[in-house]
Amino acid sequence: MGYQLHAFAANDGRITHFRVEPLNVNEKKVAGSLIRQARPEGSVLADGGYDAGTLYELVAESGGQLLTPLPKNVGGGHRPQSRGRLQAASLWRRPGETLYR
Repeated sequence: MGYQLHAFAANDGRITHFRVEPLNVNEKKVAGSLIRQARPEGSVLADGGYDAGTLYELVAESGGQLLTPLPKNVGGGHRPQSRGRLQAASLWRRPGETLYR
């Protein structure tokens, strides 16, 4: 069995919050816990594995904006979308993809 580091880094590269968990622990659940601890107020960049409405909402509740790579058809389906995720889709179409890179 292996382990995985889950971490929040500040703009200057400092790790502000982290957890080490076994590989079989759900990443989105760990992310939710870290978001509640960190209470981010700015942009939060994450990979596409963190594209979940609940995570967008948690970041938005603290005044931040989660930004992950999104599918091209985001927001166009029949399921309800979180407001934070729709905002991320709007940002992604404009400066978001460049910011993410």
